[in-house]
Amino acid sequence: MTDKDALLNGGILSLFKYRNTFDGPDTTGCMDSSADKPTTEALDGINTDGISTAVIASVGSVMLALYFYYVQGDKQRGQFVGLWPTSILALASYFKLEEIKQALEDLEN
Repeated sequence: MTDKDALLNGGILSLFKYRNTFDGPDTTGCMDSSADKPTTEALDGINTDGISTAVIASVGSVMLALYFYYVQGDKQRGQFVGLWPTSILALASYFKLEEIKQALEDLEN
C-alpha cells in the first residue's frame, strides 16, 4: 500500500495507521536513563519559566494592535502592529535555542 493509496482509500487516518505499522529495528533498551543525564544537566541552568519578556511584549503588541484597529479605527496600523508578536516570539525562540546549544557545547568540553 502506497501513501497515495492510503489517502485515496481511507483518508488521513489510513495513512497514519499505515505509517504506524512499520516494523523498524528494535530500539528497546538502547536508550537508558543515563543517556539523558548530560542533557538534563545542561538544561538545569536555563530559565524555562513560561512568562518572559518576549511573552509580555507579544501580549502588549496584540493589545496595542486591537487598540489601533478598533478604538482609533486605524486598521492599517492595527494590522501592522498585529504582525509584531510572531517576530518577537520567533526571535525569543532563536535566542533560547542558542542558549541551549551553548549549554550543550559547554557540557561537552
